Amino acid sequence: MSLPNPPKPYTQRSGSLSLPSKFQVPSFATSNTPLAMKSIPSASSTSLEDNYNLTSSAFTSEFMVTLKDDPQPVFGHENAKKFLKESVIIPLLYPSMPSWKGVLLFGPAGVGKSSLIKSVVSSVNQKYKERIKVHLFECSASGIVNKYRGESEKILKRVFSAAREVKPPQGSPSELLNVSIIFIDELDSIFSSTAHDESSSRLRVELLKHIDGVEAVSAAGNNRVIVVGATNRPWDLGDALVRRFEKRCYIALPGEEDRRAIIDYHLGGVRVGEGVDREDVVKRTEGLSGADLKVLCREASMGPLRRFLVGVSPKDFTKADLAEITPDVLGEVEREDFERAVSSTRRTVGDVKRLEMFDADFGSR
Repeated sequence: MSLPNPPKPYTQRSGSLSLPSKFQVPSFATSNTPLAMKSIPSASSTSLEDNYNLTSSAFTSEFMVTLKDDPQPVFGHENAKKFLKESVIIPLLYPSMPSWKGVLLFGPAGVGKSSLIKSVVSSVNQKYKERIKVHLFECSASGIVNKYRGESEKILKRVFSAAREVKPPQGSPSELLNVSIIFIDELDSIFSSTAHDESSSRLRVELLKHIDGVEAVSAAGNNRVIVVGATNRPWDLGDALVRRFEKRCYIALPGEEDRRAIIDYHLGGVRVGEGVDREDVVKRTEGLSGADLKVLCREASMGPLRRFLVGVSPKDFTKADLAEITPDVLGEVEREDFERAVSSTRRTVGDVKRLEMFDADFGSR
């Protein structure tokens, strides 16, 4: 019985080993340079540089806010309004006077911190339009934080550079004074001291450096820059960042007088029945924020429409029918509508006592 021939030992021949086509490895290099030494273009060095170029109008327009001539009014908070107006007006009209380089607005959610800064800027631009032009740059986590290493710091640096280099509108008087406000909303979500990762630490240090440099830039005669931050959790910012904001204003929940004004404002175009006791509604809404009161008024205003649609399907209406549904047809908002709205509207504010303690320790008077 003959045995099969044993396999011959493998001996490498001169030249390269030839493999079948299905085992062929694609060639990534066209020269003798190893693949590990090939330079791969970085996304952060191409598209990001184009999108966040300081000289491009796209970068400035992404952060600059176009304000309305008639912004929504903010009731109360006179102390915060005073500090903000002092920061903007006094140093420009009286250059020898020192200014606040940073103002921190802290308080529960929905009390109008963002609306407050926009209202103050609009009022200053209208009242002093021949002397002062205020530019508002609004920053948030989605606009600053970037996944590429080092890009968040570059974006923040370019925001401050754009605020210093912004030009007044064409045709403005030559004596017009320029001021830029960099408003950082939800400050704790970006610069929290409780975040111990490397990228957050670098970004926080970058902000501290720029706030410290605001005063030197203003003294040099360039556009004045003011930093305004808003947060619901000021204790998460850390001592170093809190110290940079020289004025710290507590934006508290609306008091009885402010709640009355807010309710009257949101019911301005609504027909309210004589049986509605507004003073009783004001007293029963203690602890609600301005945003909560807006929801309550909207809930009460839905009462006449709900009664009108009882037993009727919306698909049965034509455009002509919808045009005839006017406030006169729907009727008035009744007492029971407010009763339902007050009982169904829940407060959305957080830890008010902790905010009051922070105000007692660090708030400005």
